[in-house]
Amino acid sequence: MFLCPKALLSMAVIANFAGLQIVSAAPVSIASPDGRIEVTITDEKGQPKYNVTRDGEIIVEPSELGIRFADGLHLDEGFEITDTFHSASNQKWELPWGESRYIRDEHKELLVKFSHMDDDRKFDVRFRLFNEGVGFRYEMPGNGERTIIDELTRFRVDQDATTWWTPAGEFNRYEYIYKTTPLRDVYRAHTPLTMRLEGGTHLVLHEAALLNYGGAWIDQRRGGELEIDIAPRFDGSKVIVNGDFVTPWRTLQIADDAAGLINGATMTLNLNEPNKLGDVSYVEPQKYVG
Repeated sequence: MFLCPKALLSMAVIANFAGLQIVSAAPVSIASPDGRIEVTITDEKGQPKYNVTRDGEIIVEPSELGIRFADGLHLDEGFEITDTFHSASNQKWELPWGESRYIRDEHKELLVKFSHMDDDRKFDVRFRLFNEGVGFRYEMPGNGERTIIDELTRFRVDQDATTWWTPAGEFNRYEYIYKTTPLRDVYRAHTPLTMRLEGGTHLVLHEAALLNYGGAWIDQRRGGELEIDIAPRFDGSKVIVNGDFVTPWRTLQIADDAAGLINGATMTLNLNEPNKLGDVSYVEPQKYVG
């Protein structure tokens, strides 16, 4: 059966209006200042996703983004990329105290705006790429008080990666001996979660700027993917937000070897909020044994 081009076009338009076809926006990408790390964001089939590569090596395969609320107005399916904004920073700032007096903040930034295809739901994801890794967070406009019941941020990492971890959500909090296992044997872990890929590349999953939000655990889901699991409140909910809010940064530090995770690692400092205490010259070095 032969269909002329006009007939094919008409069928495509009808299918689109009938909800049978979801047209995805073109993928958007951003690279670190040195060009080694690249993040690509997509909205294929209405699902916000991202992936991470370094020197062409796959670090994180396409992984879901999203948040779910108790009121059912979730931020996970039926969304499309509607706008993007690029920026960059290269500046030096002074630490109130710490291992170094001055910190260099050099990064590239991409703000990706998502909007729902059928209603007025929308949210942004802000990515910052440093030479040592990636940080990203959700930013949402105000809509009264809402209860977060789940964060769907996922990380699809090679299940054969050697992983150093401690179990999370158990009675003894952080007082556990570190386990060394393949990533597939991790069930629920505290951050920072450290991994070594087959080629030697080292990764650390962590968070920054944790404020008015539950701490992150890393939970292993079916299908071999890691997902952010927010430590619950006393009533079982995860986080209660009011009005405009941002989540903590989800961070992925990447290095050639274990030493590279320590030497010159400033990404977490750069993603945390500046000092709000004002003059801290009264703070003096002390010794503590405990």
